[in-house]
Amino acid sequence: MLALFIINVVIAVLLEIATCRSVNFKQDHVLTHGSDLRNPNPFLGNIKTNNISKLPGRQDSVHHGRNSKGKATSVVHSGICRNLFSRVELVLGSNALDSISSANVLIVGANELSNKVIAHFIRSGIGSICIWDDDTQKSNRLVERISLLHPDANINILKSEPNFEKEASTYRAIVFLNQPLQSAIEANDRIHNKCKFVFASTIGAYGLVFSDFGTNHLVTTRSDDKYPEHSCKFTSAGNKTWLETTSKVQKSFYSENDTVNLTYAHYLLNENKGETDIQVLKCKVSRVVEENNNVKLLIDLDTRGWPQMTVSISKVDEPFFLDFAPLSHFIKSIFSKQSYFTLFLDKIFLSNPAGRLLITPKSGNIFNNDHLSVISSFLAFDQMAFNFTGTMDFDWNYHRYFIDLCRKIYPQCDDVIASNFNKLRHFHIPPIDFMVGAFVAQETIKGITNIFTPSELVLIDRSDLFLNKSGNVDFDIVKKVMSIVSNYSYLVVGAGALGCDYLRMLAEMSVSRVNVFDDDTVEISNLSRQCLFTPDDVGKGKAESAIKNLNRLHDNTLKDYKYHKLLFTDSFETRAIVNSIWSDKTIALSAVDNMQGRITLDNFCIENNIPLVEAGIHGMKCSTSIFIPHITESYSSTMQDKMLVNDKSSCTVKGIPKTIEDTVHYSMELFSWLFDSQHVFINKFMMDPVKTLRQTMDHGHDYFLNAIQVIKDNCDILSSESESEIDKKILKWANKNYLKYIGYDSPLGDIWISSLIRLKTGCLTPKKCKKLTINESFIDEIKSQVIRFLTAFKRKGNNSELSKGSYEKCFRAISELFEDKNVRKALESANFSYSSIFFEENREDCLDFIYATSNMRAFKYNIHQKDKLSILGIAKAIVPAISTCVSIAASTSLLEVYRIAILSQYNIFGHDSDLKSTNFKNSKGIIGDIYLSLYNDDISIWFSLSDKGLRCFNKNKLIATLKPFNYLKSRNHCNYFNHHFFNLSIMKHFSNHPNPPYIFQVTNPNASLYGLSLSFWDYILVDEQSAHFYNFKTHKNVFKKNGILVGELVKSIENMFDVIVEGFASPSGYILINDLNNRSSLSDLFFSPTGQVVISILAYDRHSNKRIELPDINYRM
Repeated sequence: MLALFIINVVIAVLLEIATCRSVNFKQDHVLTHGSDLRNPNPFLGNIKTNNISKLPGRQDSVHHGRNSKGKATSVVHSGICRNLFSRVELVLGSNALDSISSANVLIVGANELSNKVIAHFIRSGIGSICIWDDDTQKSNRLVERISLLHPDANINILKSEPNFEKEASTYRAIVFLNQPLQSAIEANDRIHNKCKFVFASTIGAYGLVFSDFGTNHLVTTRSDDKYPEHSCKFTSAGNKTWLETTSKVQKSFYSENDTVNLTYAHYLLNENKGETDIQVLKCKVSRVVEENNNVKLLIDLDTRGWPQMTVSISKVDEPFFLDFAPLSHFIKSIFSKQSYFTLFLDKIFLSNPAGRLLITPKSGNIFNNDHLSVISSFLAFDQMAFNFTGTMDFDWNYHRYFIDLCRKIYPQCDDVIASNFNKLRHFHIPPIDFMVGAFVAQETIKGITNIFTPSELVLIDRSDLFLNKSGNVDFDIVKKVMSIVSNYSYLVVGAGALGCDYLRMLAEMSVSRVNVFDDDTVEISNLSRQCLFTPDDVGKGKAESAIKNLNRLHDNTLKDYKYHKLLFTDSFETRAIVNSIWSDKTIALSAVDNMQGRITLDNFCIENNIPLVEAGIHGMKCSTSIFIPHITESYSSTMQDKMLVNDKSSCTVKGIPKTIEDTVHYSMELFSWLFDSQHVFINKFMMDPVKTLRQTMDHGHDYFLNAIQVIKDNCDILSSESESEIDKKILKWANKNYLKYIGYDSPLGDIWISSLIRLKTGCLTPKKCKKLTINESFIDEIKSQVIRFLTAFKRKGNNSELSKGSYEKCFRAISELFEDKNVRKALESANFSYSSIFFEENREDCLDFIYATSNMRAFKYNIHQKDKLSILGIAKAIVPAISTCVSIAASTSLLEVYRIAILSQYNIFGHDSDLKSTNFKNSKGIIGDIYLSLYNDDISIWFSLSDKGLRCFNKNKLIATLKPFNYLKSRNHCNYFNHHFFNLSIMKHFSNHPNPPYIFQVTNPNASLYGLSLSFWDYILVDEQSAHFYNFKTHKNVFKKNGILVGELVKSIENMFDVIVEGFASPSGYILINDLNNRSSLSDLFFSPTGQVVISILAYDRHSNKRIELPDINYRM
């Protein structure tokens, strides 16, 4: 009976699914924008579907080999996509990029969220996008706005409602954005298992993204975490092959039945002459053994006939399947009390359900009552927003009705959560829109490509940013916060991927004052993830282009958005600009991609007590951090030994390489030598031969002799009289360099020589320098001058540099140089000179040179070789990233700005200078009504306390100012803020509180500042510009030009901390204190063109003689 009952229930469920109400939509469509629904590349205009595999710069192809059973095995060519989407390919791979290029996606709803999603689709390479909204004018306005930055995007507006059930196969994905829930449910029920479906909604500080990719959705790559590669060599070949690892690996790392990617140089196979690609084979591991401390693997690959070569292997995840349910099933399942029986049915239908990502105050991926309360609030808002005829403005009657409706949907709904939701839904919080838009695009791309692990649900609840101490949202306070956030001044350092997203969000947050620093220029590869650039901006400054295009989006209303084409450094120019724009309401946003830039900005923030918001991206991972003056640690304090920079020009690069990275760095150095350094040297020689040769001798005889040969080779080309002669001589030059730098026959040799010829030919330019009149007396004079210099050089005792044999070689080389007819001809009548070429990733000849040089050198030293895309990534130190990850990082960072503003309203911050614990010995009372004056035993040192801080005087001269902070009172304030980390490939999110600053206390009882707590945020301000004398009779300040003396500063510091000051350290060096410099002016010893310098104090305890840590001095001249 139980079995029969179960069967009947299952049949009833299936019948209910099968008889769902149909959605009656019209079938006729009219395209009003764009040209081809199947256009695979919206950035590149109208490229037809049959050209998908021929996108500019693409060299992808599929080849075949044999496995042990003689069946064909697919070998994917990991080619290079040197167009707009090369960074996307670095993250997702070539096959995924093909899937994206051919995809057609339907967007339902024309609104601001749609704008964000479509922009991500375009930058990721989605082939074509269709928009449906029952208000055609909204669709037209949306497309016009998108076209400002994406003029060639292939966007099609549908004039009539699509029939989702019949046309599901037309689209790879259908995306509902801020649409009525019931419409989305009905459409989803009809297209389940026919088309990928995504639904998203944003309200205030909340966001929801639901995905239905059908049952048995294939995931071919779990995450972007890559297993390490190991170099191997063949030890036997047959229908199966033994590989022996040549790099260190533990036997336990591999096991039987593992799948591995084997990367090999396909062009080395005899039957593939003329091919130059690197290919990847998927193989199964049959056995794993350990011999002579090396691991050997038996793989199911037939390598008979293969030459001996070094290959690489890396483990890969096995594909797996995930099950998704329709939106209607999801809502019913989370709000119904599930019995064991219904859970059993879910197990039957959803054997491997997709996961959930919850970005909420109580993180974790397990649903609880708070999460269900938020979702019920979404459902209640959906019912009221699309059905309620009354006002949507905040009023208490509506508020009570809203909470009751939430309770009706979910009886256990938390009233506080529903109340906060209803209050916050009145506010537009742009970072939430950007975050949800990025998640929608990201999950859709996962569904299309089957790359990375998708989630069934992304739930975002950032109400925690706006809560008061009792956990409630104060509507009036939040209203003030929106104004505070928009009135802050923002310093954006970097106008790349993060910088562009920051700027777009700030503009939508109604921020009025922004300054952005960046000295870089736009490259075509930037367009796929840097949202403010167009193809017309390539070659132009990033900062200028970003501000220009941002103003285009906002009708030129952003008058106080300023750009500075400068690298943010400690330079005078940068300081002058920053000082002119800085205010005490400034927030710094770090969007730089290097450690040194971050540290420079962090130092600036410490000096000026500015909050710093920082983010980092790598592939599908991103992290965000926030650093608040006196509340948290600083960015620099978290680095420690990470600040050490590795020297890339190590012996492994210039000597014997050990890794493919070494060979790539070598090829970049060789490129620079052949096409930059040599050309600069030759042009100097053509202008002034004697001076150039004399300077060359300073580098030693080997360098000198090599330079003589370089002159001969290049003058041979410059002496040509016709184009055909130039071609012949450049070919001769290329072959000569091949023998010198490569030295063995290789299938890549033709590519290398061809790239050299193209590059060298491109360097020839009409000669601009003055031609020399060459005759015998001129040549004799040059030779005599050089010989005199050589003789003098030898007489100076430089025998180590110039031995007798070397001396003779140099004499001989000079004579031969000027006897060479081509050299003389070039000096006298050359019609060309050389220009320099620098490596550009979008130039075929540049990339061919680096690719061939790196791999030929790798082959020579038994290092596994790499494809062009990987070589490019190493050469350019490319950080792989896609636009969706960038937006999630940027939006998460900027949300913390709202927390800064809300906490300022609750008096969490404030420079509390409570000095009750400070022991000023022998206090003498109060002078005047403003100053609290405290005398020390040494009557010449005294202190005053005012709203300007604790000021130290030597006699009646102001020496230094310190602003103490009450760290005891604020020790837990760091818990108000969060650092975030995302691994978006597997949809994991972690957050933690920043650490409080490291506190050190003045512990010497005899110190005037005994008991005072200090951190790295504190500094001693010594300001010459505000230095003044205090008149004891009038109790007024008298400004004089007398500078502060070193001895006066030393005496003040020793009194404050009861230490002995040994010296000072600044960026220009160390200064030890002595009787002479004690009487010197500070401005004589410390100078900086910026007018400001940070000085560290070298001091030790007066009693224990131990080194003691003191705040730095911020010296302003």
